[in-house]
Parts: sequence; structure tokens; C-alpha cells
Amino acid sequence: MKVNFNLKSPGLKESVIYIKFTYEKQQIRLSTGLKVHTEAWNKEIQRVRGRGEEARDLNDQLRLIDERVTGYLRQLFGSNIVPEEDIRLRVQNIISQAKGGFYLGKSLSAEELMRQISPQKLPPTINEAIQAYIDKKKSVFSDGRIRHYTSCKNILNDYHLGHLRIDQWDVSTFERLRDGMISKGRRNDTILIKVKMVKAVLRDLDPSHPALAFKFTTAPKHDQPILTEKELALLREAKIPADLEGTRDIFLFQCVTGQRISDINKLSLSSVSDGFWTIRQKKGYKLTKIPLNDDALSILSKYEYKLPTVSSQYHNRRLKELAKFAKLNRVALLQRKSGTKDIEIEKPMHEFISSHMARRIFITHSLNAGKPLHLIARITAQTIATLQKYEQAGEEALRSFW
Repeated sequence: MKVNFNLKSPGLKESVIYIKFTYEKQQIRLSTGLKVHTEAWNKEIQRVRGRGEEARDLNDQLRLIDERVTGYLRQLFGSNIVPEEDIRLRVQNIISQAKGGFYLGKSLSAEELMRQISPQKLPPTINEAIQAYIDKKKSVFSDGRIRHYTSCKNILNDYHLGHLRIDQWDVSTFERLRDGMISKGRRNDTILIKVKMVKAVLRDLDPSHPALAFKFTTAPKHDQPILTEKELALLREAKIPADLEGTRDIFLFQCVTGQRISDINKLSLSSVSDGFWTIRQKKGYKLTKIPLNDDALSILSKYEYKLPTVSSQYHNRRLKELAKFAKLNRVALLQRKSGTKDIEIEKPMHEFISSHMARRIFITHSLNAGKPLHLIARITAQTIATLQKYEQAGEEALRSFW
């Protein structure tokens, strides 16, 4: 969205500078209240010619107005249509605030300016607050987490909520977000993640924010399909193209270590000693020792302790090709909830397989083998509460109950 500046009366000796922009195909033009000698106005770059103090001050004010009005218009993009009168009022306030940041030819810092205009300053929109939260936490957030928060802003825009100020958020706003996501078929666990993100931002700004009273819980997760021991053996022994060997080995290594691709990519010979792999896990940044069984050590030895480096997206795509070669064709059922609606997805196992399934296989098989819950939690960097969702015994464990 482009903001333009031009002169109201270019034929006169002196003229007021006007700001012009388009919103919803409607051209809006407002006075900045700034005056300039017309002969000093550069029409091409829409700034004042010269290097004197007066020219610098005018150009600094125009730059600040440009930045803030452009930022405001970007917030409106994708949101509910705002009446033109409201836009004019907001832009006039922005112009007044920007001009207030200059006194006696001296530009004030952003912090000083905020202090001066704080009685008139509106609270940030929720998307502005999310971006500020990302900036604040970027030194401790992983790239993946930053992407999740960024996608949260996009989702709020999808449901016309991103432009709402934080003081306009309440329980009913969360209900609009929930209902909007449900109407689009979003799963409850996805909705819960976005709700938690917005709550984290609001809580950081105001621990007693009234919107934090909103409650949304997901129903207990249904069993998610995983490979049985027989299917794992079938995958292990299948004749496959040479270019899929690395994919198979990484997946099998995940199944016996429970680790994410992002952590496996960091594995090296120096991190393995006495049957343990010592790693600082990307999620949680905890230093952890992972016990390596004979299968894991055999795979590492094959690659001289440096497995092929892959992205999660590439690995997941290749896994589906691998599982198809291995004829993992058992029809599996995945049950989900979206709001109160049950969603059932049936498809062959080779379409369900993923990198995350390997972690579920590790956790489920470890629990079925009677491994202590606290050790599994330490290895996988999961909480006990999360692992307890896996404690519904699989069919093979039930068969051996007696």
C-alpha cells in the first residue's frame, strides 16, 4: 500500500503538503498541516530539497508520517472494512503524533515521543502485540516457534481479528476465533495451540487481562495410527531403491531414539560416547543423554556417525514413497474432533507415515515394554502429562495382557 505526498497549491509561493492513499478503491486525501516553499518541493521523490535544518525537519516528519500511515494501512489489509471517517480520524491522529515528535528543529527518540503522546496513544493491535512478542523472544525462540507465531497473525487476519486492539479483546473475541476455525474444519488441537499463543501474548502485556478467562480444552486424543512391530519389520526388510535407503535409516533411527529430525541433523561422532548420544535438544534446549541400542549404533556406523541431513518436509515426502515400496497398505483410521464434530479419516498406512510417527512409535513401544515414564519423558523432551496420552495400550500389548 503506497502513501503519496503532494502540494495542495503548487502554483503558489507556499503550499500545504497533503497525504494521499487508496483504501478499498477509494482515494483518501488529507492535509498534513506542513507547509513548504513550492520551489523547494521535489515532486519526483515527494520530499523537500535542500540540506538545511528546516528541510531536514520537514523530511523527517514526512518520513515518520509515511512509515506510520503505511503501517496502519497494512494492518487493515484482510480485516473487516473500516468506515472512511474512522480511517481519516486515525490518520489525522497519526499525523499529529508524528509532528509532535519534533520540537525546535530536533527529532525526539521513539521512546521520548511515546511518552509525550501516551495520553492519546491507542493500545497496539493484537498482531502488533504478537510481533513485539516475537521480537522480544527471538533470542530464545526456535525458528519453528517463530514461524508458528507468525502464522498465528495470518490466521487472525483470516478471521478479521488481527486489527483489533488488545483492549478490545475479551472472551467473546476468543469465541469468534474458535468458531471461525471450527467452521473451516480446523482440528481442536490446532485451535488450542493458537488460543494458547494469543493468551501468552496477552498475559505478557497484562497478567490480569480479562480475555484470559476464556477456556478451551480439547477432547482426549484418539489413538493415532502407528506401525506395528510386523510392519516395522516389513519396512526394515523391504527391497527399495538405493535413493530411499537414507530415508529408511533415518526413520528407523528415530524409532529407536525418539528424536526429531532437527536434532538428528546435529548428530556427529563427537556427540556419541559409551553408548550414549549427548545432545542439546532444539525444543526446550535441554542437554540430554540418549541411550543407543545395537540397531541405532549399527545405523550410525553405516554413515560414520553422520546421518544424511534432511528437512522435515523432504523427509516426510520421501517416507511416503518408502512406505509405498514396502507395501504398507493396511487401511488405518484416524479420528479427530473439530468443535463437537467427529472427523474420521481412513487411508492406507503409507499415506499416514511421517517423521512424527517415528516418535510416537518410540514412545508407544517403550511404554508397552514397561519402560519408566520419567525416563521416556527425559529422552523425548515431553512432559509426563503429554506422555500419559500415549498410555492407552496398543493392540499388541492387550494381546499379551494374560
